[in-house]
Amino acid sequence: MKKILLLLSCLFGSAIAVQAQSFANNDKGVFLRAELRALARSKSDGVAQRGMDVEAIVGYRFDGRFSLFIPVTATTGLFKAGGVKSYEQAGQLGLGFGYAPLHTTRDRLEIAVRAGNTLGGSWHFRYYDLGVRWEWADLKIPPFVGLGVCYQDCYKGGFSDYCFFYATVGFSIRWHRMKGR
Repeated sequence: MKKILLLLSCLFGSAIAVQAQSFANNDKGVFLRAELRALARSKSDGVAQRGMDVEAIVGYRFDGRFSLFIPVTATTGLFKAGGVKSYEQAGQLGLGFGYAPLHTTRDRLEIAVRAGNTLGGSWHFRYYDLGVRWEWADLKIPPFVGLGVCYQDCYKGGFSDYCFFYATVGFSIRWHRMKGR
């Protein structure tokens, strides 16, 4: 957990250093995003799992449509096998790409793909994610909601692979918007 907090601090510091840039276009620039995901129940090899993700993202929007971002995620998995309940926690670092087929001054619909890997602990997996997020773009700190699917490819620790559907909520901070442009 200390590694995750250190990594989040470094990413946040990098975003603050870049915020000194001036953006001529409202849709271009650095953004921070905080996200909370509830993962629907999944079952593999007789073991049921539910989960919750908390995620911080630092990214750059190249124009109104394309963005590249680095998600740092903390996952809590709740397992139930043979009537016995347990939980595991894992931190992940990933890379994502977003495309917004619909973006106006009021709304933004983004399709994002991302992949990443765990940073240690006893639960090791790679993840692959495809999600859709709708953002109210006309606010200074726009909230968003979304849906998606995530596949966890567990490769160490004796855990099975899982595929989840999820719902997400969160908000974004865009530095160029905070400057009053």
